[in-house]
Amino acid sequence: MPKAAAIYGRRRSRITDLVALVALAVVLVSCTSQAPSTPALPSQGPGSDSPETTFEQRTPEPSDSVTWVLVEGSFRGQRLPLLADRPITLVLGAAKLSGASTCNQYWADVEMSDGSVHLTNIVATAMDCGAGVNESDMAFLNALPATTRIDDSRPDMLVLTGPELELRFSPASDSSID
Repeated sequence: MPKAAAIYGRRRSRITDLVALVALAVVLVSCTSQAPSTPALPSQGPGSDSPETTFEQRTPEPSDSVTWVLVEGSFRGQRLPLLADRPITLVLGAAKLSGASTCNQYWADVEMSDGSVHLTNIVATAMDCGAGVNESDMAFLNALPATTRIDDSRPDMLVLTGPELELRFSPASDSSID
């Protein structure tokens, strides 16, 4: 019997070691990535002090999808930091928009009500890309939900505006998003 107890003890020790190793791996992986974050959404609905704005033009059909690159932006009086080697892109469809921020991918539903545009169901990946890149990424992702108007009246410019928000996009050339 003592031999069986010794074998059982070694197996149990190996299982305990394996469980501890898996737990350590999970902890290390979670420490190297950021927790998912949802950009702060502007106040909406009754009692909101957000001015009501209108949607100037039609929302493009999916076949009209063009990749746009952010060339200039400001939110709450601050210019958005843009990185030349990491463009922020946007593709606008009939009821959705998507794109790449400096580090992450994002998606949102575009809803119209009472002449205003509302971005809902905003989802973004949450990769950690280092100092500078993360700041640019979060500045854009925090600004995007404030969109209340999309102006696509010019073929060479797409402008998203809202309370204290202005994002200007130009059509992407093939070389600008490589």
